[in-house]
Amino acid sequence: MRVYECISCSGLPEVGETLCWFEGGFIAGCLEKILNKRVRVKETHCAGLGHDFCQFEVKVL
Repeated sequence: MRVYECISCSGLPEVGETLCWFEGGFIAGCLEKILNKRVRVKETHCAGLGHDFCQFEVKVL
């Protein structure tokens, strides 16, 4: 899942790490409620790593 202009990191400089823990948790919580299954979300791309979008890998457990 990709998020452009993420509220947590949009416009921030590259700092060498992912920054969007809130968005990852929000995505996981919403999907768990909708699917009624456990979900794990991992951020793979972020403005903090120099990307122009945030990308999350979603795994349904």
